[in-house]
Amino acid sequence: MPVRREQSTEEARVRIVRLVGEFDTRDAAALGERLDAAVSKGPARLVVDLKGVRFASAALLGRLLVARAKARRRGGDLVVSAPSRPVKAVLSVPGLERVLKVFPGDEEAVRHLLRDQRASSPWDPRRHELAG
Repeated sequence: MPVRREQSTEEARVRIVRLVGEFDTRDAAALGERLDAAVSKGPARLVVDLKGVRFASAALLGRLLVARAKARRRGGDLVVSAPSRPVKAVLSVPGLERVLKVFPGDEEAVRHLLRDQRASSPWDPRRHELAG
């Protein structure tokens, strides 16, 4: 029986979801619901940590792309961190790197999302001063 677990933590307006176990077509619907919930409740900036995934089918990739599209519609984004070797094989689709950003670890992924947020925010204190 495959082990499937999701752990969620929030770090400075970014939610980190850690997936552990095996994810195939049978798990796609449940995984999609978990990712939808993570995007819907809290920050729309999501890091999906995949270092604990021992097996992944293309269904995982499909669910990540659907969740990323939902996050982007909410003004956020979804990126992947620390993909395991089996996940790297699934992510090796040519051209995918233009759509789904992959980082070696959570720290780099969070930094990217926060930098991206500041760049798109009209109230970035480095770009705007309020006269008082």
